[in-house]
Amino acid sequence: MDELKTDRRLDALEARLARVETLLAALLERIDGVLPAGDAIEPRPGAGPVSPAHVPSSGNRADGRGGGLIPGTRIPCTEDVLERLRRIAVPFVRDMVARKVADCARAERVQLVDVAFFERAATF
Repeated sequence: MDELKTDRRLDALEARLARVETLLAALLERIDGVLPAGDAIEPRPGAGPVSPAHVPSSGNRADGRGGGLIPGTRIPCTEDVLERLRRIAVPFVRDMVARKVADCARAERVQLVDVAFFERAATF
């Protein structure tokens, strides 16, 4: 009787795992157009999960493009875009502009936000 119960529980667990794998694959497909390959945020060994808000938004990127990420997102941008965001003096306006640009970049599946795209997307 115990072996039958164990088999049923194992089957149920495998079904749940298959569902999680399906959901993960669908999620990765959705973000694939927004985040270019190789730009995933990798946690340091032994560190907990890393949120985009804790990743430095400037400095040299591993792929040599310069720039960083739009603050609070995983959207890559040039250093010029980061500088323009830094020049917005009012914090809530800066956050609002960054959100709007990031939303436009996701909608248009932009791989890298440059100044031309930023100026177009940041217009209210």
